[in-house]
Amino acid sequence: ARGVVFEVDIKNPQGAAVMTPVRARLEKEATSSRPLPRLLRSTGDAPPQDCQESPQKEGVAERARARNEKRQAVTQRVRRDYEELIDLKRTSLERDLGRAAENRQTALADKSSKAGKHFDEVKAKVGD
Repeated sequence: ARGVVFEVDIKNPQGAAVMTPVRARLEKEATSSRPLPRLLRSTGDAPPQDCQESPQKEGVAERARARNEKRQAVTQRVRRDYEELIDLKRTSLERDLGRAAENRQTALADKSSKAGKHFDEVKAKVGD
């Protein structure tokens, strides 16, 4: 069993000897074989075997599960849409880069042919 121990300073020592009804009941229950009543169950404690979860807790848990499933579906859809968008951008970028390379080659070939013609014309004039 796990527990927390703490010390409480009592201003009046005679007050420690007073037996209140609550104190009497708790001490009586502590001496019996049953465990003391608890308001909150510790996370280390196992839930009681004979106790079923309340219908309200089950309803809350079911609604939470449904909400989580919806959120997971939305998350998967958003991820899929994002991946499709990335693929679309990648293909369009590859296509644009291919066109740019073709245009560059065409422009280079055009300039090269013009330069060749100019060279031939200059060579012909100098040769005359």
